[in-house]
Amino acid sequence: VGLVLVLAIHPGSSETKELLGAGSTKQRNLDLVDNFLDLGRNLIPNNVFQASMESAITRYTEEVIGNSSIITGKTLHYRSGTNTLGIIFFCLTFGTVLGSLGPSGKPLINFFSIIDQVIMKMVYMVMW
Repeated sequence: VGLVLVLAIHPGSSETKELLGAGSTKQRNLDLVDNFLDLGRNLIPNNVFQASMESAITRYTEEVIGNSSIITGKTLHYRSGTNTLGIIFFCLTFGTVLGSLGPSGKPLINFFSIIDQVIMKMVYMVMW
């Protein structure tokens, strides 16, 4: 399949670049602090259900003056896509706290154990 696509598309060909144009993507130096803050916002999500649908990102507003653009402000936005890091962190924290509850957390542990067994049986049925 890959060989057929390479022969059909010819990636890196100068004719393809001329046909598609130079593109409108421009290089941007993002602030390192904003990247770490986005990582922290995604690590500990405000809402687990929102984390299953969106992830946090810092967006820059810029103003074009002459031939250059200047970043005038930053805002927090949510883009579509699963925040996997936040979901994994929540599940690890939830499981750790649930395990530390002792006998009072046992019914919920049994519930998740039964769910695990049901899902595994479904997987085995699909595989065989």
